[in-house]
Amino acid sequence: MKSAVLGICLTLLLVVVSSNGLRMIRPRPTYCRRPVCDNVCLHGQQRNSRGCLTCKCKPSIDFPPRPICGPVCLIYCPHGNVMDSRGCPTCKCNTGPKPICGPVCKIACRYGNVLDSNGCPTCKCKPRPKPVCGLICKKRCRYGKVLDSRGCPTCVCKPRQCPQIKCSRRCWFGRYVKDSNGCQTCRCRRFFSRI
Repeated sequence: MKSAVLGICLTLLLVVVSSNGLRMIRPRPTYCRRPVCDNVCLHGQQRNSRGCLTCKCKPSIDFPPRPICGPVCLIYCPHGNVMDSRGCPTCKCNTGPKPICGPVCKIACRYGNVLDSNGCPTCKCKPRPKPVCGLICKKRCRYGKVLDSRGCPTCVCKPRQCPQIKCSRRCWFGRYVKDSNGCQTCRCRRFFSRI
C-alpha cells in the first residue's frame, strides 16, 4: 500500500513539473585541453568563461614600496605613533579613542566649554583667551599704555586718571584749585590767580 501511494505521489509530481514547463537540466561535464603557450606566467594563467585555462597571464599584485624611514624616538605610545605624510612614525603619540560623553547643559559659550579630565565638555565656559600681540613697545608709561581693539598695548601712554569728585560748594566760573597731579580739588581759586 505504501509503495502504491508513493508511486502516485511521484506521478503527480512529474505531472505538475511537466505542466509548468519546468525541466531538469543536467550540466554537461567540461573537458578542457591544456593550452600550448609561448609565455611563462609568474602568477598563473587566467581562465575563460567555461573555466578552462588560457594563455593570458593573471595580473601581478603590485604592493606599494615601503618607505625608508629614519630613526624613531624611544618613546612608548600606548595607541601608536602619529605617522607623517610618507607613512613613517613620528615622535608624537596618537591620542586614545574618543571618550563617550554625556549630554551637556544648553549654554552658549563664546570660547567653548571647559573640558573635564576625560576630554568631555562641562557646563562651564572657557574664559576669553589672551590676545596674541606682536612686538611690544619698550616705552615706559607711568599710568600704563593705551590698548588697541585686540587688547594689545600700543606705544601711546595713558593720561593720568583723576578721581571724579563732587564738591558741596560752587566756585565762581567753575574755578577750582588743581593739585600737584593736575587733578581738581574742592578749593576755589582766587579771582586773580592764574592757576
